[in-house]
Amino acid sequence: MLPICAKERRQNRVLAGRVISLAFVLFVAGCAVAPPPPPPGAAPVVVSPVSVIGTPFLLAFKVPVCALTLAFAAPAAAAQQLAAPNLDAPEYDIRPALDAGVVENCGPPYAVMPY
Repeated sequence: MLPICAKERRQNRVLAGRVISLAFVLFVAGCAVAPPPPPPGAAPVVVSPVSVIGTPFLLAFKVPVCALTLAFAAPAAAAQQLAAPNLDAPEYDIRPALDAGVVENCGPPYAVMPY
C-alpha cells in the first residue's frame, strides 16, 4: 500500500507543477500584449509624480470605502424590498440611489489621473 500512496503523491506533484506552469505562462502572455496605439491627433498621456505616488493611497482609501458602501447598501435595499414589496412608485424606491452610490464609490478611476 505504501508504494501506491507514493505514486499518487508523485502524480499530484506533477499535476500541480503543470498547473503552476500554465498559470505562469498565461500571466506572462498577458504582460506581453502591447497596448493599442493612440488615435492620431490624441494628446500624449503625461504621468505625473503626484499620480504615481497618489494611486496607492487612492486604492488604500477606495477599498474600505467601497466595502462600507456595500455593507450599508445591500441591507438597505433588502430592507426597502421587505418593507414595501408591492410598492411600484419610483419616488419611494431607494435602489437607484444605492446603485449610484456603489458605482461612485466602487467604480473607476482606480488611479489618480493627471489633469
